Amino acid sequence: MSELILTNTSFKASITLVILLFSFTLFAQKKNVTHGDQQWIQYYNQSVLSKNFTLLTDGGFRWKNSFNEKSQYLVRTGLGYNLDSNIRITAGIAFLGFYNENAIFRTEKRPYQEILIRNKFKSLKITHRFRSEQRFFSYPDNINTGFNHRFRYRIMLDLPLFSLSPSNTDKKVSVTLGDEILLNAGKEVVFNIFSQNRFLIGTSI
Repeated sequence: MSELILTNTSFKASITLVILLFSFTLFAQKKNVTHGDQQWIQYYNQSVLSKNFTLLTDGGFRWKNSFNEKSQYLVRTGLGYNLDSNIRITAGIAFLGFYNENAIFRTEKRPYQEILIRNKFKSLKITHRFRSEQRFFSYPDNINTGFNHRFRYRIMLDLPLFSLSPSNTDKKVSVTLGDEILLNAGKEVVFNIFSQNRFLIGTSI
């Protein structure tokens, strides 16, 4: 699974050049691992509204089988509040569509809440993200519906390597490593409590 991310933070452009994202779905009760092949294009934007508030938006499209089949689309927005310089809480909602044979077969409304904690050890930046999601599914017949909770924990490590220009030491090339664990919960969840594990590696400017 590969991902290209474009990010705009505080109206300053920052481009993540390459991010490779490997994921698998683990059905713990059956002890089976299903490997996925997806390609992602994702855009992230963070607009600082004030000292405490940030508007976060992102959207993306995903394919599978080497861009041969549509997988899903995602549009998400949220309002973040900075408790201090290292802790931010956010509430928002996402809208998704899932494809089967290149046609929409399911849509989802996904309210979410999260807390983001930043730490720094010398030049190494560490970010923890805890997210709770409520997933409301619907199908084209408008009769069948579904619901479950999902809990996510992600850790990201960012290590600056070198500056692009001696006159601008703030513009640095960094290597990014991360991992995210996703857990499902709810009456409809039986075999897929452990949903996914996503490993990320890439470079950013």
